[in-house]
Amino acid sequence: MSRFPPVPGYSGASCDQDLSLLDRSVRLDLTEGWSRWYLLDGGFSQAGDGILTLLTENALPADSISLEEAKAQLAEAAARVTVSGEDRSRVDHDYQLALAKKSMAEMMSGRSKAN
Repeated sequence: MSRFPPVPGYSGASCDQDLSLLDRSVRLDLTEGWSRWYLLDGGFSQAGDGILTLLTENALPADSISLEEAKAQLAEAAARVTVSGEDRSRVDHDYQLALAKKSMAEMMSGRSKAN
């Protein structure tokens, strides 16, 4: 887990680098005392001089990811892995994103059960 320095309005942010989430998750901790997890799809993050910059094509709030939908997307993506004529980079992206969604949904499910 990488810890970024606090930025104005935030108490800091953490980027989870667990390989099961494929370096795609980020947690923002707000000074109001709550935090929110996001799953990033593409882009990059940069921290320096007290500023955290996230540039991404899509940031999905973790609490909006359905475990059942993620499992279905993973099964669909896995079925496409062996199909000839498919765009390999697209198939790989879809598979990795579905796997990250499933992992994030499972992590969030475990957190809600613990609370």
